[in-house]
This record gives sequence, structure tokens and C-alpha cells, in this order.
Amino acid sequence: MSLRQDKLDAIDHLWDAVGDADLSEFVFSAPEVISMAKLEQYDDLGSWPEWGDGELAEMDNDEVQEELEGFRGEDWAKRAWKWLEEGTFPPLIVADLPEDVAIADGRGRTSVALGMGWKEVPVIWMKRR
Repeated sequence: MSLRQDKLDAIDHLWDAVGDADLSEFVFSAPEVISMAKLEQYDDLGSWPEWGDGELAEMDNDEVQEELEGFRGEDWAKRAWKWLEEGTFPPLIVADLPEDVAIADGRGRTSVALGMGWKEVPVIWMKRR
């Protein structure tokens, strides 16, 4: 997956709020790191994560691999494992729209971050022009 694809996915996930929009209608910030506590202000993280706080971090590598594969399949698990090993965690896309502020793309990544017990994650802010 690419950052461009993540942005397109964000627009698709926000269909109810943005309709038939395209990338040119939005401004995307540079990546920044925010706390999970701040992210919790914009979305109910407790309502949809796959793993509890730090649950993945308590598992051995084989168990983590099995969990990731069970969550979104082998290809996604390979990407997620690479993020964890290389420290290349892609930023979440957070939409800051007049009607709502919410995670627009990256719920799976958010679940991994929660499962690893991370206190911060990278995000890109998405605003309508």
C-alpha cells in the first residue's frame, strides 16, 4: 500500500461525509506523532480494536504472526510485521472535517498500535479545501 492509496481509501471510507470527492479537494498535512490519548478524543478506540492494550507485546513472534494473519490475512500480516521490525509504521489518516474528526484510514494499524501498547502513533491530518 502507498500513502496515495491510503488517502484514496480515506476518502472512500468517508463517503457519507464527503460524497463523490477526489484528492484535489483535500489538504493533507505532513506526518506528525500524536498520543493515543489524543487519538481517543476523535474516535472510540475501545469499540473496535482487535487487541487490548499491550496484548500483542506480551506474545511471542509466532503468536503475533498468527494473530496478524487471522486479523487481515497473510499479505497484510507480512506488511504489518515489516512495519514492526523496521519501525516504518505508516501514518494513520485522520479527517478533520466540519461535521466530524475521525480516523479515516488506518483502523488496522491503530489496532496493532493498541495491541503493542504504544502510547503514540504517526498521523496525517486531512482537511477539506
